[in-house]
Amino acid sequence: MSDSVVIIPTYNEKENIEKIIRAVFGLEKDFDILVIDDGSPDGTAAIVKELMAGEFASRLHILERKGKLGLGTAYITGFKWALEKGYEFIFEMDADFSHDPNDLPRLYAATHDEGFDVAVGSRYISGVNVVNWPIGRVLMSYFASKYVRMVTGFKVNDTTAGFVCYRRKVLETINLDEIRFKGYAFQIEMKYTAHKIGFKIKEVPVIFVNRREGIVYVTDLLIHLAGKQMEKKGSVVVEGENLDILVGSRPLAGEEKDAVKVNILRLLKEKYQMEEEDFLSAEIEVVPAGPARDCGLDRSMIAGYGHDDRVCAYPSFAAMMETGHVDRTSCCLLVDKEEIGSVGATGMQSMFFENTVAEILALMGQDSNLAVRRALARSRMLSSDVSAAYDPAYAEAFEKKNCAYFGKGMVINKYTGARGKSGSNDANAEYLARLRRIFDDNKVAFQTAELGKVDYGGGGTIAYIAALYGMEVVDSGVAVLSMHAPWEIISKSDLYEAKKGYVAFLKNA
Repeated sequence: MSDSVVIIPTYNEKENIEKIIRAVFGLEKDFDILVIDDGSPDGTAAIVKELMAGEFASRLHILERKGKLGLGTAYITGFKWALEKGYEFIFEMDADFSHDPNDLPRLYAATHDEGFDVAVGSRYISGVNVVNWPIGRVLMSYFASKYVRMVTGFKVNDTTAGFVCYRRKVLETINLDEIRFKGYAFQIEMKYTAHKIGFKIKEVPVIFVNRREGIVYVTDLLIHLAGKQMEKKGSVVVEGENLDILVGSRPLAGEEKDAVKVNILRLLKEKYQMEEEDFLSAEIEVVPAGPARDCGLDRSMIAGYGHDDRVCAYPSFAAMMETGHVDRTSCCLLVDKEEIGSVGATGMQSMFFENTVAEILALMGQDSNLAVRRALARSRMLSSDVSAAYDPAYAEAFEKKNCAYFGKGMVINKYTGARGKSGSNDANAEYLARLRRIFDDNKVAFQTAELGKVDYGGGGTIAYIAALYGMEVVDSGVAVLSMHAPWEIISKSDLYEAKKGYVAFLKNA
């Protein structure tokens, strides 16, 4: 028997459970595993019991519960079981590889070797280390932890983390029956309770990888029957109203009418808490997206969906979190609807930012329209957006002496707009000189470019909207190959330099 047990709650994890079990048992340090299954209809428990009956009889254990009873109750059930069995180090971990089993020995070392009572696998102790999460979810998670710290004085950066190691004495001291929260707030309550009692907590930096769901699909006609389709212009090969989404084919057992539909609605309810009526008001977006992955034999690039503009939003947010003391108030403003004119309540043309500035000034005793105008006019901004990287396969669309290249750093676009005119912004020379000095002083690699040849088209960004306030603004970001394709490509070094440049800007602009 090991001195450590890893508790893994499961519900419909048949695709992951054997892999995660083998990954944990494959570590050099011995860990036992307790699976707590909440009545998974997909046969997760059966897979575990088969492994228990075979090669992992002494190290693998399972507790089966009827129905989904909540994450908190699952862990409390596991904690009580582990205490009864005599384990000294008790771990929480997800089954879907969002927590890397290779980090288990690091959490163990923090408690066993370094003498801490609780070790937290932290996504936020060294910046923001989350992969494949929507930026909205990253913000929600990060600022939830920030809010807890502000309200309670609790100094843990990742209070909602579910990758944790507890010493036995911590769980023996906490009255587990008095833990009130059952969902994800359970994680906050457990850590805060341990802190209030006086136990020592260490955050161990980890990288969190979001779980991968099943994909949906838009069908196409096979080439053997596509004679008429191949005669169409590219813009109408698949017309908009034909973009029907293939979401499933399995009927729900026992249903005679619309059995496939009923099964899909059941899955939506389980995974996303959606009812059929929610389609009347929900915002649902289906994109040809797969998880981002390394590109190139040298793994020097990243292929992913939506680099425009995730690859700019993420380093902007990461730079804000990394930057400590600043001389001027800093802000990371994330907006959408750019492709249709930055309109709507969430677009840059809304009054959100102006109104926010007005509210802050009012709280400072500067409640006047003039104060707002002065604050905006005296601001400096990097309008973070991607630029087109030179592609030798389409060399005719680029001016080689004035375009962005992979591996040459973040891109500065002094001029933006379609054909140099429409929707354009033109940063002034003094501001460009200031940015050059900041980047040079901080050893930031950067390049200047235009978006392709002027006569070929081009594109604008939100920079012109900020310029309406009189603020100094220039377009900046990362060069992208295959922009707006299902898989866009960026250079890792350019992404690094962009984040580095944004940090330098926040500290020195």
